[in-house]
Amino acid sequence: IRLLTPAVERINVEACFYLTDASIAAVAENCPMLSELVARACGDLTDASIAVVARTCLTKLDVRDTQVTDVSIAAVARNCTKLTELRVDNPGGNDTHISDASIAAVAKSCSSLTSLDVGHCRHLTDASIAAVAENCRNLTRLYVASCGLAALPENIGKLSKLKVLFAQCNKLEVLPRSIVELDAMCRLQMKRNPLEMPPIEVVQEGIPAIRRHLLEEEFEEFDDGET
Repeated sequence: IRLLTPAVERINVEACFYLTDASIAAVAENCPMLSELVARACGDLTDASIAVVARTCLTKLDVRDTQVTDVSIAAVARNCTKLTELRVDNPGGNDTHISDASIAAVAKSCSSLTSLDVGHCRHLTDASIAAVAENCRNLTRLYVASCGLAALPENIGKLSKLKVLFAQCNKLEVLPRSIVELDAMCRLQMKRNPLEMPPIEVVQEGIPAIRRHLLEEEFEEFDDGET
């Protein structure tokens, strides 16, 4: 790694299980032009190295299944304002303590974000997702599966460019009405939620089906009021 030239912009060390913080810190020191780092499943990596990497001009960071926390993600928010892709999904089950604080900070600082993957980050609530919807209008992919979310934010419909919304395995019972404002072709994945409104079978058919269902509900309510 120390032989890398300063001109290197992209590095992929996915599943290099024995990679250490010292190695990644050396990458950051030797490669000031680094813009993309994929370090998925490098289980020994911590905030110590990622905070150093955050001093570069990152546009893409993939630290899924590592030991990063709010500390280094907040550093990314402060320094990497041109970030377009952030992946901190934690399917390995490590309790990495990535919370609303750092994800909201990313949302407010990185308005160019197009892809956000925070699956299995169980300290999140809809507050940080609301910050994303408010500030990251170019987002096309949002992955919030298995976060324990009880709700999606009311402003989710502001993500008009969204093409993929994965929110399976949460605690969602009701979807916000603004979800019908998403692109008609947006791919929804809501399985394994206790959805009541709209019913899961409607949601699985996509945004147009949800729109029709809500219109039908409104007509029924209107008819009931007239009688």
